[in-house]
Amino acid sequence: REAARLVGARVREVMGRDRKPFLLENPAHYLEDLPADDGVADEVGLMNQVLDLGGCGQLLDLHNLHCNAVNFGFDALAALARVRLSRVVEVHIAGGSWPGGYLMDAHDGATPAPVWDLLEVVVERAPRLAGVVFELLDDHYEALGTSGIERELVRARQIWDRRRRAAA
Repeated sequence: REAARLVGARVREVMGRDRKPFLLENPAHYLEDLPADDGVADEVGLMNQVLDLGGCGQLLDLHNLHCNAVNFGFDALAALARVRLSRVVEVHIAGGSWPGGYLMDAHDGATPAPVWDLLEVVVERAPRLAGVVFELLDDHYEALGTSGIERELVRARQIWDRRRRAAA
């Protein structure tokens, strides 16, 4: 709770000073047994509390959520059901790799199927969603290539367009 209050206050300070939209991203993490308080027992609870206290929007990184779910054994769809989708303005998708026994958010390849499933849900249910970004670090461009990047962007566009057609 203390961390949520601290970050929320800093978010309000930045938003008051700069008077521009401000988004916080949910992180990927690789530490087990993080401390928790009642009511803020996990990363979704913490992010929800920070967003409420800070009054900002969220950049929802779906690959980060997927990595955490895989690494720590929770259901990403169940966690997503608790995310305040009314605060989500931007979504990131990406691919990762498995060095050292953890799924890393390495931005080094194609988006895995479970992340596409999460994107379908978010695009359908997030009323303020303004964009979807595919992340790939330039060091990994050759491995995916232009055609691979194009496939990612086309698929993201198809999901986005279905949402727009449904809303119309």
